[in-house]
Amino acid sequence: MAFSAVLGQSAPISVLRRALASSRVPQAYLFIGPPNVGKTLTAVEFAKAANCERPGEGLPDACDECSTCTRIARLAHPDFRLVRPLVKIQMEAGEGEPDSAQIEGAMITTDQVGNLIADANLKISQAKRKVYVIVGAETMNTTAANRLLKTLEEPPSATTFILTTANASALLPTVISRCQALQFRQVPSELAVPFLQARYRDVDPAVVRSVAALSGGRIGWADHLLAHPGVIAVRDSLLEVAASLPYRRLGEAMVLGETLTTLAEHWWLATEEGEMAEKLLKGNRDRVLRTKMNDLLDVWVAWFRDIALACAGGDTALLINVDRAQQLSDVARAYTGDRARGACEAIDDVKRQLRGNANLRLAAEVLLIKLLQASR
Repeated sequence: MAFSAVLGQSAPISVLRRALASSRVPQAYLFIGPPNVGKTLTAVEFAKAANCERPGEGLPDACDECSTCTRIARLAHPDFRLVRPLVKIQMEAGEGEPDSAQIEGAMITTDQVGNLIADANLKISQAKRKVYVIVGAETMNTTAANRLLKTLEEPPSATTFILTTANASALLPTVISRCQALQFRQVPSELAVPFLQARYRDVDPAVVRSVAALSGGRIGWADHLLAHPGVIAVRDSLLEVAASLPYRRLGEAMVLGETLTTLAEHWWLATEEGEMAEKLLKGNRDRVLRTKMNDLLDVWVAWFRDIALACAGGDTALLINVDRAQQLSDVARAYTGDRARGACEAIDDVKRQLRGNANLRLAAEVLLIKLLQASR
């Protein structure tokens, strides 16, 4: 795909290409920016460009055809490693013995960092430059971060570490000081929408615009949703529930809370294909659903934000859920701007509670009570 595959990040990419062209590549980079805006993709493209067998003329880039480029793209090159934050979830193996599997969403473990450092200290195998990427570096615990720090202080030759983070303040200052920081930004809608519409020609353009707006410039998140039609169906169900709230009884909060957790389950199964997804869900349903509940609540925050806009008579071009403009206009009659904003605040409160390990089912039911009250 080369660097051209990274949308809306010309500034950091220019820095990387100049460093490669001058053969003055730092030992460590820190890619800072919101989730899903292209930080990890840029790191992979950097590794390809640094090692491409046919980089072409001009500023370095990947050819995407040579053996090195294709193996790095598959994460299968011996001199390239990429680690992500993981969480272990207990499952039952086929024989009834406890087993474990890992999903994204928790932390970079000390073992992951240790294995990466051990590999970095081996002689270079086939590449020109070893590249090691740590996604979500802020999730390292102190022990893991300090182990990495020692390597950053005395890095192996011809080796570059790339740390990505959405929260640089959570990293050790000493780790930050050893890296060249590059800032990544949200991808503007004028770039994101045409890109996504070209990739998903079979999807209603209004839905594409809504997903792009909902993503808030997180192009990777929008792309992931549109690549999984089942998620769009769950989003539609979520919005139908939200639209029905003014016509529901307060006593239905418990049922609607259960509906919300069921939709989180459907969201998980729609995005995590395969038998493993079902096993993980069966093995620890509460832990799995917490990894997806934030996405569902983001959909509802966007809905009530649109309600507040409609109550204020705002420009419909500013709607996030643009494919539901008429429905929003109709439902907004049941609200005031203050009540719609109060609903957003209630959702944000629940998101904070869930990060604090609140009971998932109870939090969902309490939220529905507050949202039903807001619609009165």
